[in-house]
Amino acid sequence: MIYDEFIKKSGRLYYIFFLILGIGAAAGCVFYVNRYISEVNIKPYMDSCLLSANADVKTVASELIKDNIFIMLIMTVGSLFKPGIILITAQVIKQGFVTGFTSSAVFGAYGMKGIYAIISMFPQSVVAVPALMLLASVTSSVSMVKSAEKDKKFYLFYIFFLLAVFTIFCATSFLEGYLATIFMEKAVNVVT
Repeated sequence: MIYDEFIKKSGRLYYIFFLILGIGAAAGCVFYVNRYISEVNIKPYMDSCLLSANADVKTVASELIKDNIFIMLIMTVGSLFKPGIILITAQVIKQGFVTGFTSSAVFGAYGMKGIYAIISMFPQSVVAVPALMLLASVTSSVSMVKSAEKDKKFYLFYIFFLLAVFTIFCATSFLEGYLATIFMEKAVNVVT
């Protein structure tokens, strides 16, 4: 009984968190437009970011794994208590904001050519974004389940789920470390 309700609640939250991610991305775009659109100093900064994109694949992947572990820790800690859903929601909004701001900054600095750079930055997003939304929805659902209803089977499921998401995040980190650096090298040639 609890598992059916848990899965239904997680499914509804999954779509709600996609909406929240979109709101965060829109806020990032609006913030960029309101704050930086008139500044011409952003283009040299973006040039330096793009030119540093051919960094070592291992370095990029290890930094991404650290970031993803931090995200998972925040959401897992948030799942331990009911108000933790606020922490989880804030993390999703932050991810959306960063994505929206970065996309707007690249597009603002390079115009239509910036689309190549934006596309090259997000090859891993096909897997990472749904995994992040799944993590957010399940951890939020866990935070709403009453302690008395959590049994040994429930905790085993939750640990298995966290390990699966961690594996997905590691895979997407290596994917981004490898593919994004290759695509960014090609994008730099087009954009600059």
